[in-house]
Amino acid sequence: MSESESPELAQFECDPSVRQVSANGISMQTTVVEAKLDEGNIQEAESALRDGLSLNFEEARALLGKLEYQRGNIEGALRVFDGIDLQAAIQRMQDSLGDKQPPKKGRSRSDSTFAVSQHATNLVLGAIYLKAKSLQKLGKLTEAAQECRSVLDAVEKIFSDGIPDVLVEDKLQETVGHAVELLP
Repeated sequence: MSESESPELAQFECDPSVRQVSANGISMQTTVVEAKLDEGNIQEAESALRDGLSLNFEEARALLGKLEYQRGNIEGALRVFDGIDLQAAIQRMQDSLGDKQPPKKGRSRSDSTFAVSQHATNLVLGAIYLKAKSLQKLGKLTEAAQECRSVLDAVEKIFSDGIPDVLVEDKLQETVGHAVELLP
C-alpha cells in the first residue's frame, strides 16, 4: 500500500512487516487479533485491541479496520469500519479537544494530552477515509463519495471554532486532502 492510499497515523500504527500494532506507547503483536479476524470474530479482535492498547471502541475499530485493509481484506475492513459510530466519535473528540486545547499564548495545559486526542481524531477520520477507499475499490463510488463527505463534515464539526495554525497536524491535513481527492 502506498502512502497516498493511507494517511500515516503517528500515535497509532499498524506495522504488518513486524506484525504488531502500537498506540499511546504500547505495542502488541497482531497474531492474536489476526487469528480472531480470520475466525470472523470482529468483536473479540476489537476487544483484544481495546484491552491490549487501552483504546476506546472507535479507536480500536479504526485500528482493526486499518489492519484488515493493510492485509488486503477489503470486505473485512468494510465490516469493521461499518461498526464505527462516527457521530459518537465526533462528540467525544469535540469534548476532548475542547477540554484540552492549549491556550494561544503560553501552554499551561498538557500538550501531550492534547496530542493524544488529536492522534485519536486522526485515527478515526483516517479509518473513514480508508472506508471510502475500500468502497471505491469495490466500485461503489457514490458510497465512497458520501464517506469522504462525512470526513469533511466531521472535521468541520470537531473544529467548529477553527484550528490554530500551531495545532494543524500534517496527518489530519493529509486525510482531508485525500478525502477531497476522492470526491467526484
